[in-house]
This record gives sequence, C-alpha cells and structure tokens, in this order.
Amino acid sequence: MTELMTQLAAARDRGELSEISYQFCLFLHRIDPECSDEMLLAGCLASQRVENGDVCVKLADEAETSLFGNNSFDGVAAPKLEDWVSRLKQSRSVGMPGEARPLILDRNHRLYLHKYWTYEALLADQLRTRAVEDEKPVNMEKLQVELEKLFSFDSAETETDWQKVAAWTAFRKKFVVISGGPGTGKTTTVVKILLLMARLGHLKHVAMAAPTGKAASRLMESVNNTLNRFQPGEQALSMLPDQAYTIHKLLGARRHGSEFKYNRDNPLPYNLVVIDEASMIDLALMVKLVEALPAHARLILLGDKDQLASVEAGAVMGSICADTDNRFSTSFLEDARQVGLKIPDRCRHPDPKPLTDHIVLLEKSYRFGKASGIGRLASSILSGNTGKVSAILDDPELQDVTLKEFRDFRSFKEILSETLTPGFLSLFTETEIEKALNAIDNLGVLCVHRRGPQGAEQINRVVEQVLREQNVIPAASEWYAGKRVMVTRNDYSLGLRNGELGITLKDENGDLKVYFPESGGTYRSFYPSRLSAIETAYATTVHKSQGSEFNTIAVILPPRVSQVSSREMLYTAVTRSRERCTIIGDKQVLEGTVKRKIDRSSGLKDRLWKTGQQGALS
Repeated sequence: MTELMTQLAAARDRGELSEISYQFCLFLHRIDPECSDEMLLAGCLASQRVENGDVCVKLADEAETSLFGNNSFDGVAAPKLEDWVSRLKQSRSVGMPGEARPLILDRNHRLYLHKYWTYEALLADQLRTRAVEDEKPVNMEKLQVELEKLFSFDSAETETDWQKVAAWTAFRKKFVVISGGPGTGKTTTVVKILLLMARLGHLKHVAMAAPTGKAASRLMESVNNTLNRFQPGEQALSMLPDQAYTIHKLLGARRHGSEFKYNRDNPLPYNLVVIDEASMIDLALMVKLVEALPAHARLILLGDKDQLASVEAGAVMGSICADTDNRFSTSFLEDARQVGLKIPDRCRHPDPKPLTDHIVLLEKSYRFGKASGIGRLASSILSGNTGKVSAILDDPELQDVTLKEFRDFRSFKEILSETLTPGFLSLFTETEIEKALNAIDNLGVLCVHRRGPQGAEQINRVVEQVLREQNVIPAASEWYAGKRVMVTRNDYSLGLRNGELGITLKDENGDLKVYFPESGGTYRSFYPSRLSAIETAYATTVHKSQGSEFNTIAVILPPRVSQVSSREMLYTAVTRSRERCTIIGDKQVLEGTVKRKIDRSSGLKDRLWKTGQQGALS
C-alpha cells in the first residue's frame, strides 16, 4: 500500500473519508496501477464531494491545502494547481468532456465523476432547449380579460403584481420557475395559472408532484384551500387535478431498481407538470424528470431558491435562479404590457440569456408584514447580517421571535419545558380526532443534526423525559395517546409517504391507533404494529421539515458551528413558522451559522447562464 493510501485509510478510520470514496480510490488504482498519487487524491476527493452534496470538485479551491484531516499534520497535502491538472491530463482514468472515462476534467478545472458530468450536461441541454420556443400566440384581448378576473386586485395597486406576471409567463412559456419566500402565494399563483389555462381551453392532462410525500400532501391541501375561494360550480375547477404525487411515484419508481417506468423512451402522459418544493430536488432526479417529459409538455417549478438545497448532490433550483432580481428581455416586457402588466423599466435585462424570461420571483409576502419579526429575521439571515439578526432577536417589541441561551443541561431542559408545554399539550388533551390532527402542526422542534448532543434523536428523548416528568405521558410505554410520529419511508401498501406526521389516539374500543390526516378533512388510521418505517417526531431535522409549516417553531442550534450549519439551514427553519419562532442556542453559534453560506460546487449555473457554454464544457 502506498503512503497516500495509508493516509486515506487513516482518514477513513477517523470518519473524515467515507468507505465508498475510499473504495473508489482503490478501484482507480486497480484499473490503472501506474496512476499518480495526484490522480488518486483527486478521484477520492471528487467522490467524497458528491456524498457531501457537491456535483464536482473545484481543484483551484483545493490546491495547496490540507485534505482529509483536522490540520496539516494528519491531513493529505494537495499539490499546486498547475501540477495537479497536468498529472490528471496524463491519466487514462481522466477524460475531457464527452469522453468515456471514470473522471471528467473540464476547462475550468472542475473534476466530475463521469455520471454527474453527464447528468449536468443533460439537464442544461434539456432546460435550454425548452426555453427556446414560446407557446403559440393566443387571443391577447381574451387573455387580458381572464388575467384581470383572476388578479382583479391588481387594478388598485401601483406596484407590480408578480403573481400576475408569473401567470402570464407560465401561459407563454414551456418552462417556468416561480420562486418566492413564505407567504408569497406560490400555490395560489399556480392554481390561478391552471384556471387561466382551463378557461382559455389550454388545460388538458395535468399532474402535480413534490419531492416528498409530506410536501405532496401540503401542496394538495394548499390547492384545495385556494379552490374554496372560487365559485363552486365553475366548470374549470373540475379540470384541475385532485391529487398530488411524489416525483418518484409520478415517474413510476420500480420497487427493486433505480429505473423509472416513465423515461425518454416512454414519456409521461401529461401536457403540463407542476412541481412544488423544487429546491429539494437533486440533480439526478431532476434529470430523470425532464427526460420523461414529452417535448410538447410544459413544466412549472415552484419553490424558494433561498432554501436548503437537496440532500443528495446538486443545487438545481439555485443554479437556475441565478439572477437575484426580476429581469426580463425587451420583447418580454413589450408583450407583457399588451395585456396590462405593470413591469417597471428597471426590470429590463441589458443582456438577456436563454432562461432570462422564464423565472419570476414573488416579492410580496402576504403572511409576514413589514412589522413581522419572522419576516425581518428571515431577510436578515439571508443577507448574512449578524448585527441585524441579533438586534431583531433582542428587540422586546418583536414578540414573534426570540433567542434563548442556556448554560447547562438543566437550563436547557427548563427552556424546552417552557416551549413544549403550551405547544405540545393539545396533542395529549384533544380526544376528538379532527382537533387532534389539527394539533399536529401547533409546534415544530427543528434540529440542525439528526444525531449528537442537540440532534433530533437526542431531543426526542429529552422531550419525552420532560413530558414524563410533567406526568403528561406514562412513565414506561413506547406507545401512548398523543405520541407524534413521522413516516420515514414511503409505504405504498398502506398509502403512507415519507415525511408524513401522525398522532396516536385511542379509538372507540380503547385501542391505540396512529392517525394520519388526509386532504379534505379525512384521515387514515393504523395499529402501531402495522407501521414498520416510523419514528418519534416531536423534534425532527430541518431537512425533514421542508414542505411543512407549524404555528410555532423552536430551532435548536448545535453546540458549535458544523459543516451543515449555514444561513440557508437557519432561513429554512425560521420560515417553517406561521406565527412565532424561538431559537435555542448560543449566540456565537447563531452568528457563525448566519455568516456561513453554502455554495455547492457545480457547473450547471455556467452552462445555463454563460454564453457559449450550453453544451459540453471542454
């Protein structure tokens, strides 16, 4: 074994390098025993970065640094960039874009696993192709009339109605991204888009989906709530879909395999596909989705570009939404003004790209006003302004946000107890099924980590300990009335989806059952023994909370800033709250989290937005 492999084995044993990445390094050595250490190190790093969420590794950022170690003493020294690139180009395991080699090196010194370079190239090609052709011209006068009916309040507004602009854009384009923060009306907008298309005779076969079961359920719930505002007898309402799928179910996931029923050779049977919570979609799944779309089909992505990226590799939503402001081409603005849209000249893009006219950012929050502490806190977190974040949390006039610090475990439990008692008590006092199901969303306790001293697993144990000390739950019972649980894996035989929250109640016979809410006020119930993929869920990770909302949120920070701590993580956690947010943790950890912005390594943004890079980056 070479010295490098010995160092990498030590890094693996310390937990700084995964077994998969170590084995990939061994594989590269087996297929080319004469390969250089520089190539093995780069390949190992590329594999590890994919596991950490990056699509590739930027060699320029890693050159002349210490890798896989806490310091230069136990780390592996990376070579100079020029030497590193030179040795990689000499290796038969490394190819240029388009070549069939295990590793691909592009001209910007980004190194990819071949599969992920292919995914990135395919997605960029698909999106740019869909962005080229507009939908056929329509009767502009009729379109304007229907827009005014659906967005009638706009006539009294002097500011731009970005929901209305989004509807216009979705009607004219085959590919549209609608991004907005909490309460900006993304679901309301898409319902109006569907109604607009139905009224104008352009709505045929529609599917709605989201990355997780919980997000799909939330999407359908929001759609139904919005539909209740319209005249029940309207014919267009009957044309809207009555269910939302997970993306995996939409594509026809195979039980024993990674392939889907619907793909490039067997397209989806839809003319329009709407995907919610698009920020959660990883690169590989997004590729599978767009490849399964028929060439004539429209695709609408909804989401918040500022939220956490997917758990798996990629930051697709962030790469697509490269511009941070609403900006459009001159021709787009001229056409939009023909139907009465008020878009100011400042939104004119000086150098529009293929995707410029396909992205609309909803700017106005209807949930959080200017005086809202949650809205101001979320905005300050995104800007990375630690001073503003601290000032907002310390402001006694802002009753909806606060920071609670603790000295030791005892004070930590006291804070939890103060937060939990009012938030969780209704779980254990409500006996009516409907009211108990509504109580599920009263309080969400969100953790940055799953494991560790302040991770979700530990917090769930502490929560149950606090509840037992308060005599709220039995002293020694795994199952009891009021227990909140989460589904951890799709169970199609029971119709349960990953991320769904349920509550345990006694039925009319006094037997314990777990109840899960359904859209329309209905529910399903199961004996606990039938549930194989379930976990206690008073607390959960921020990642698991995506697609959910709670009246009150308690965010529990880790003891120190970690690799997964970031402003995106904190923003996502804070914006799960409708009414109140409490952050529990050390102020220095909070500030360190706000300062830390995650920038996943990828070439997708360049492929989509830089002129001349629509194909292979050679």
